[in-house]
Amino acid sequence: MDQSLPIDGHSEDFGNNLKVGDHAARYPNIVAALKPMRARDAIAAVGGLLTLPDLQANCFRLELLAHLAAAFCRGRISPLPSEIKSLFDSLDEGICGLIEDPAESVFVGLVHTAQGNFRVFEGLREGTSFYLQCILDVLETVPSEDPFQLMMRSVHGLLKLSESVAERAGVPEHHLGQESPVANLSDSIVTNLHSISGCVRFELGEIQALGIELDDFCLYGCFSKPPGIVFSRRRAG
Repeated sequence: MDQSLPIDGHSEDFGNNLKVGDHAARYPNIVAALKPMRARDAIAAVGGLLTLPDLQANCFRLELLAHLAAAFCRGRISPLPSEIKSLFDSLDEGICGLIEDPAESVFVGLVHTAQGNFRVFEGLREGTSFYLQCILDVLETVPSEDPFQLMMRSVHGLLKLSESVAERAGVPEHHLGQESPVANLSDSIVTNLHSISGCVRFELGEIQALGIELDDFCLYGCFSKPPGIVFSRRRAG
């Protein structure tokens, strides 16, 4: 696909453009639908969809929807599965439908550090786990004192969360997902959306059981937790 294709009178590299404001302006109906929704529930629903191999080639659409939910959800209403389907299906129109290409890599890759192996979701780019491994190899050589160790705790916290999400979703390393994007969410996905969203919901006790403290994520600035993961202060059990 020619990513210099003019859209709405503009010409830019849309495949690399994840500016939420630009996309929000193109989908005012989606922004309006998101505003009454509770952010954590909408983000959990979309985050759960990102763990489905059948939606691998829809990663751009889902990541954009997660960013829009984080930016515009201001209400207290938990979205219905049918509403999440409507949002997903609506993004097939316009630029999202044009950007989505066949998947170019495995759905889940594998990286390792001195603490073990970790499954990671490859996301939009080809070779994500390879380049991540290169960075991790460098980080393994940093000095054994703060602030370097705080950085390492943060990185390992994310890796542990990724591994836990992959385990919950039941996706092994080097798993191949659906190669081509789909236009609409299937009825089976909509029916099971509540359990699917549970893959990315963590209670405080579950986080601590993974050897993670929320303070480990303080390097993320305004985030008290990594985006895309939904935490609850209730303790497990």
